[in-house]
Amino acid sequence: MAHARLTRPLVRDSRDEPFRQVDWDDALTRVAQGLSRACGASGVLSCARAPHGMNHVAQKFARVVMGTDNVGSCNLTCHTPTAERTEARLRPNAGTDIPMAHAIGREIIRAGLADHTFIERATTGFEEYRQLVEDWTLSLAEKVTGVPASAIRELAHAYARGERGGLCRPPGITEHHNASDSVGALISLSLLVGHVGRHGSGLQTLCGQDDVHHGLKLTEMFEAMEEGTLKAVYCIGEDLAQSAADGEQAVRRLRALDFLVVQDTFLTKTAELADVVLPSTAGPAEADGTTTSNEQRVPPVHGAVTVPGEARDGIDILCDVAARLGHDWDHAYAETVRNEVRSVSSAERDLRVPFGLVPYDPPVDLTDERYPIRLTTGRRLDESYNTSAQAGSFASPLRRGEYVELCPEDAEHYGVVVGEEVRIATRRGSMVAPVWVDTALRPGLAFMTMRLRDEVNAGRLTQKASCPIAGTAEFKASAIRIEKLPIAAVLGPPASEWEDPVAHGNLRVKGRFGHQHVPNRD
Repeated sequence: MAHARLTRPLVRDSRDEPFRQVDWDDALTRVAQGLSRACGASGVLSCARAPHGMNHVAQKFARVVMGTDNVGSCNLTCHTPTAERTEARLRPNAGTDIPMAHAIGREIIRAGLADHTFIERATTGFEEYRQLVEDWTLSLAEKVTGVPASAIRELAHAYARGERGGLCRPPGITEHHNASDSVGALISLSLLVGHVGRHGSGLQTLCGQDDVHHGLKLTEMFEAMEEGTLKAVYCIGEDLAQSAADGEQAVRRLRALDFLVVQDTFLTKTAELADVVLPSTAGPAEADGTTTSNEQRVPPVHGAVTVPGEARDGIDILCDVAARLGHDWDHAYAETVRNEVRSVSSAERDLRVPFGLVPYDPPVDLTDERYPIRLTTGRRLDESYNTSAQAGSFASPLRRGEYVELCPEDAEHYGVVVGEEVRIATRRGSMVAPVWVDTALRPGLAFMTMRLRDEVNAGRLTQKASCPIAGTAEFKASAIRIEKLPIAAVLGPPASEWEDPVAHGNLRVKGRFGHQHVPNRD
C-alpha cells in the first residue's frame, strides 16, 4: 500500500473532521498547546531508523521539555528476513534460543575450549554459569530445540576454535516474552570464548535501526493510553497502528489520547489518527547526522535528496516546538548535536562483565493436540519491510501478497493447495488467509508476515505476552490450527474481517466463489 508523501503541516479541530493544510506557525503553536495541556502525562515515540542526532534531541525534548522519561521505539517491534547464504541452517524450534545457547556453552566447557584467561580477566559469575548450563546435554537440547546433537556439537567446536567469532542476531530473537534472557544467553557465549572486543568478533544485531531508548516501556505506554494516565504522545516516524502486536487494540488506544502529534515523512495509518501532522525529512536520505554501521562504527551521513514542499528537518521541528515551550536550543546544525552527544557519552571504564544466568522459559502459547502448529512471523524480502510505508510505494516482482505458509507435509495433511483459503484459529480468535507452500519450512511450523495488514492482519493471531525488561511482544511463537473451509454461498463481509469464534459463533470469509459464511466448529 502506497502512502502519500507529506509536504505541508496538517491539522484538524476534531478527529471527526478531515485534515486541512496550515502554515508552520499555526501547526507548531497547536503542538505546544496540546502538549502543555497534558501536564507531563505524555510520551515520545521516536524512530530508531533516524540519525543519532534526531533521537538524541527527541529524548532531550521528552525529558527536558515534556518532563517525562517515556520514550519508545519501533525497534521493539522490528522484523528482519532470515539470511539465506549460510553454510548450515540449524533452524531450532521457535522460542528455544536459550536451550540452544546453553547446550553450546556446556559443550565448550566440557571440551576444554573455554578461554579461562579472558574469563578471569574480564568477567564475573563463571562458576554459576557453568552450573546453570550443566543440565543442558546435547541429547536434551536436541529434544527441546529439534536440532541434531551432532550439529550443536559441531557448531560449539567451530565457534570456540575459531580465531574470530561473531554472533549476528536478527531482532526476531527478542520478539519473545523472555527476549532479554535470550540475548543474555548469547552474550555469555561470547564471554565464554573471549570473542569480545576484537576485530571480527562480538555480538551484532542485524537490524535496520540504530537507537532504542525508553523509560516507560512501549507496551506500558499503550496500557497507560487506555487507562487514561498517558494523555498526549509526540510520535516521530513511527506507525504503531501497523506494527503493534494487535493493530486494532493499538488504534483504539491511540484514539483514547487527548492529543496526538505525528511527525513523519508519509501519511501513515498512525498519522491518520493524529490531531496535528508535521511533514519531516526522510531520515539519512534528506538529513545530515550520524548512524551506526554493522561494525559498530559511527560514520556521518549527509542528505542527498532535496526535501519536497514545506517538509523540514526533524531536529529543527523539535527545536521550534521547544522554543514555544520556553527552551531555546541552538541545534541548527548536525555537528552541534554530535558535539553535544560526545559531551554526554560515557567515558571508558574498567568493567568486568557478568555472565547471564538465564533459565529456559518456553513460549507462553504452547502447542497441543488442538493447536498443533507453531506460527512464527517476520518479513519477506522487499514485500513487507517495516510497515510498508516506504517499500509499499513502488512495485516489485517479489511481491505476491499475504499467505499463511506451510510445509508440503502439512499442506498434504490438511488437504489444501496453494491459493486455497483456510481458517487459522488460535486461543484468541481466528481469521482467514490463502495458503502458500514453502519447502524451507519443516512440519509443524507456519509463517506469516506482520506488515500486509490491509490484506491479512496476522497481528491478530500473535501472542500478546511481552518481555518484562525490554517490553517486546511475543510475535514469534503462537499456537494455531489450520481448518479447511467448507464451500458455502452465503454472502458476508471481506476476508480481512476479524471474528472472535466464542463471541460470534461464526466466521465470514471471502472464498473462490465470493463471500461465504462458515459455521464455527468450536
